Amino acid sequence: MSKQDLVITLRPFSQEDFNAWLWVHNHQLPSVNAFDEGYFPTQGFNERYFNSLIAEYDDLRDNHDAFIYGAFDEENRLCAIAQLITLSDDLKTAELKLRVFNLYYHQGVGKQSLKQLINKAKEIGYTKLLAHCSLHHEIAQRLFNHQGFTDQGHQLVQECDQVCWPTKHVFSLDL
Repeated sequence: MSKQDLVITLRPFSQEDFNAWLWVHNHQLPSVNAFDEGYFPTQGFNERYFNSLIAEYDDLRDNHDAFIYGAFDEENRLCAIAQLITLSDDLKTAELKLRVFNLYYHQGVGKQSLKQLINKAKEIGYTKLLAHCSLHHEIAQRLFNHQGFTDQGHQLVQECDQVCWPTKHVFSLDL
């Protein structure tokens, strides 16, 4: 399948997605670059765990704290996970995160998923998106630039549940 033929559907996870979710986690390739977490042990990845994730994602969405989507291809394969995380009290600014599984690198999944994530953000009512990536992650930087994000330079960024504040390349997009 060529990049032009690629059709990605971004949608919330449902219980019917368990097999696709488990399959992609069990078939990850070893890390292919410094920005790829690659294969990791999937012990404990069972249907009960997956259902608890869905319940957590539903709660986050209901409270407008975060919107977490699976990016599925036409064969219902999970190719990426996309997130919008509310950052402001007025519910207008969100951080976006996009993880393309390494089985689907260089196939247009990131570009298609990011376009749809921007549209989802508009539908939700966000007016500004922020994204960050490693200082040397040129592919992610090009992806954000091609989708109209403004380069905000290097900034210290607090990462979820981490004490450290690493310097990241930050991008913003006014919707």
